[in-house]
Amino acid sequence: SHLTPDQRAGWEADLVARHGERQAERGIGVPADAFLDYRRSLPHAMFFWLATLGRHPLHQEVQGSEITVELVRRITTAADDLGTLDALGIHRPGSARPLTITA
Repeated sequence: SHLTPDQRAGWEADLVARHGERQAERGIGVPADAFLDYRRSLPHAMFFWLATLGRHPLHQEVQGSEITVELVRRITTAADDLGTLDALGIHRPGSARPLTITA
């Protein structure tokens, strides 16, 4: 979520592969299709960032909402680019529509 969408698109396959290689070097099992697991993991990241919005007024603000909104935008862009819903077996009719989130 910290990479711009263009950076992510250009680097993610290599980053996921390298991560798997490093795990294997340390004797950690690597899923046969780690990239599929990566595609499936995006909702998890999105929900954790969304949890930082709408906090109770007595809770300390740890993360500014403008940062959270940008990170969620990047994650949902990645999910759309990578076909996360298809990877999860969720099929949606029609074409992709951009997601607009406001703080």
